[in-house]
Amino acid sequence: MVVARSSREVFDYVPRSDRNLPSAQKTTFHLRRFPTHLAMRARALADSDDLVELVLRAGIAGWSNFQNLAGEQIVAKHQKRVKISGHTLDEALDKDLLEWFDQDLATELLEAIRTGNALTDEDVKN
Repeated sequence: MVVARSSREVFDYVPRSDRNLPSAQKTTFHLRRFPTHLAMRARALADSDDLVELVLRAGIAGWSNFQNLAGEQIVAKHQKRVKISGHTLDEALDKDLLEWFDQDLATELLEAIRTGNALTDEDVKN
């Protein structure tokens, strides 16, 4: 049986570095499922800088408990009608916010978004 998945679905992801922390200290990223056309566009970009920007900006719906070194909460802001590598998004994470992610976190979030958007083994049976 085919199972419909909504591109409006959001799933939570806690970075590996936070998983052993008490709940109140964990950072949680709220990640989006992509519509098919966006998933296909991301797949076509392979592993380019454009792919990283597209996936992170389109795939991060927000977060909770994400702080700078001073302990101040970083607010997730989005822009409407953004064009990234030839694809127009209805909404995307503000590009300046990507500067808060170190390379390891950006890579981990990129992989979490890709994994969350992939079909599971159960989905591809038959």
